[in-house]
Amino acid sequence: MPTVLWMGYGVHGNEASTPEAALLFLYYLASSTDPKVIEMLENVVVIIDPLYNPDGHDRHVNWLNINRGTVATSDPLHREHNEPWPNGRTNTFMFDLNRDWLPATQPESRARLKVYHSWRPQMLGDYHEMGADRVYYFHPGIPTRNNPNTPLVLNQLTNDTAPFLGRALDLFRVPYYTRESFDDFYYGKGSSYPDINGAVGILFEQGSSRALVRETSRGLFHFADTVRNQFATSVAMVEAAYSLRPRLLAAQRDIYREVPRWAKKQGFAGYVVCLKSNRGRGLALVETLAKHGVRYEPLERDLRIGNQTFSAKTSIFLPLNQTQGRLLLSAMDRRTSFPDSGFYDVSSWHFGYAMNVAFAEVKDEPRLKRSQHMFPEPEPLPPALAYAVDWGSEASFMAVGQLVRKGFRLGLMKKPMQVGETKLPAGQVVVFLQPGEEVPEELELLRIEGVLVTPIQTALTNIGTDGGDLGSPSLSFMTSPRIAILSGPTTSANSVGEAWHTLNHRWGLPVTLLDSERAATANLSQYSAIVVTDGANATLTPLLRTYVEGGGVLVATGSGASWAVTNNLLPLRARPDVSTQSLNNLPYDQIADARRSLTIPGTILQTEWDLTHPLAMGSERTVPVLRRGSAFFDSTGSPGVVVARYTDSPLLAGYLHPEQVGRAKGAVAVAAVRLGGGSVIGIMDNPNFRGFWLGTGPVFANAVLFGRAF
Repeated sequence: MPTVLWMGYGVHGNEASTPEAALLFLYYLASSTDPKVIEMLENVVVIIDPLYNPDGHDRHVNWLNINRGTVATSDPLHREHNEPWPNGRTNTFMFDLNRDWLPATQPESRARLKVYHSWRPQMLGDYHEMGADRVYYFHPGIPTRNNPNTPLVLNQLTNDTAPFLGRALDLFRVPYYTRESFDDFYYGKGSSYPDINGAVGILFEQGSSRALVRETSRGLFHFADTVRNQFATSVAMVEAAYSLRPRLLAAQRDIYREVPRWAKKQGFAGYVVCLKSNRGRGLALVETLAKHGVRYEPLERDLRIGNQTFSAKTSIFLPLNQTQGRLLLSAMDRRTSFPDSGFYDVSSWHFGYAMNVAFAEVKDEPRLKRSQHMFPEPEPLPPALAYAVDWGSEASFMAVGQLVRKGFRLGLMKKPMQVGETKLPAGQVVVFLQPGEEVPEELELLRIEGVLVTPIQTALTNIGTDGGDLGSPSLSFMTSPRIAILSGPTTSANSVGEAWHTLNHRWGLPVTLLDSERAATANLSQYSAIVVTDGANATLTPLLRTYVEGGGVLVATGSGASWAVTNNLLPLRARPDVSTQSLNNLPYDQIADARRSLTIPGTILQTEWDLTHPLAMGSERTVPVLRRGSAFFDSTGSPGVVVARYTDSPLLAGYLHPEQVGRAKGAVAVAAVRLGGGSVIGIMDNPNFRGFWLGTGPVFANAVLFGRAF
């Protein structure tokens, strides 16, 4: 067999040397008459993706071409060297595609995965740029930060690839380094994803000129040199794939051949997942895993694990003993202890927690059906005065977005209802029909998706009960949503893009990206809700307070919630940060790692919710969140402000320093307060993290659509 070598360039669109090197590399391989090159290509299949991120690269190149002169300018202050927000790093929705290999929420990633798994490469080169004052880096990274799920043979092959790369750069007297930064822990990156698929991933980082020439601490840095370096290591990757061919093929073969033996060593057979409570999120988990080749099986019998019963009709089994068993384990890994406390990216990404679905580890493989079962299609809805929609699923958020655009009137029922013999809990969204209107197709589609839709034939729904009727004051009507997200240079493109993607792409709501400069002179009262992901500048902060006092809804997420506290928009008090006194007696070379160990890189924490609060409607009692950053807050005692807290045992998965565990216990996770005629809602963690953290969708939907319901 030949080795299959995958070479990927330009995942960050403004790392311009990479696609240029890809074209040169392609030409070299296609045109060479060198017998050595021809022999290598007889034994190596080279797959070249010259530009992972065409949209971001287009933004970058247009900026350069607009701002460069006929003679190149090396001054780093020149406009050519300084792209405007959001720059070319991200794709259209401002997602970092080099964090999307596992979640695969973006079309570029989904298309790439189809090709990747059709070829199953044994080696992958992942080409990037870094700061201008550094020269060149290639893997291996910091050895103590490899993911424990990666087979050791792949780490050794990574080490053995390095000499080929070093020799290529030595020819041009280019200094380089390895093993001192970067890692192979988060499998959602291009250089780490191969490691959980039986292949060797090599990261390349070239110091960036960001234009044709740039002044650096080492003198002038030319774009042509960066392209040359990337080209040289690209050719060296073919040499490595050729020379290591028998070992690469044997390693991948053995990794997959040993899956049954490996699966037995894990101490459990797989995972059972319930699709009943929220079929949409459960299916999202299954569908995401399926993009990576993970299969599932329906149960033949009900399964009871601990105090949970998993019905055979609404549950599926994910076995570890399957081709992609290692990847499945990594996607559901609850590990909380690590040999190294430093992480280049997140320390956990558990899909079950991200989707907030009921799941459990199964000790012995259950009895399974060997054919996929389908949920029965429901009968058509009868005509009615209104319809109650069970709120809280992605499908319900999407349907509401479509119904609002069509002009239907909707309200959130804050009390339970009894419709005939059916008792409906609080948190139903009621869709009202005008005389003569037919049942909207969105409601029929919701039922196919497994969402409960209950016809209501009379407004007098609750005779003899404590619930609300359709005209009840407990029903909070939705105003026509006109949502803005504060954007621009003071904000993170990733967090803005994730909120935009959630509201616009997933839920179908029109959204205004409102730059701070325009917001300072805009009529903010036209917006039903303004989302702030990173805070606002000193000029805009008082204007946002006036907006809220006049009846607006301010939704602050992540670091934006901390900004709201600091600027007295939320009545919370910051908890003292961890003490760094222990660092004082450390040797200099240990201080950086010790300080890093106190940070929270991306860890899954458990929160507990007050389900009587309107902002919690559609949520479960406990909701896992992805925590990045170490700001924790207490309530100042105002009643009704706290919607959710971190539990007394908050750590679910990932790394958390013991001192941070104590700080997280009982801290406020979601808070909401009325201010004048409007509302301020603080969600301390990013509810839209990387587009796949669906479990926190309900609170974000409630905040932007029903932010004045309390």
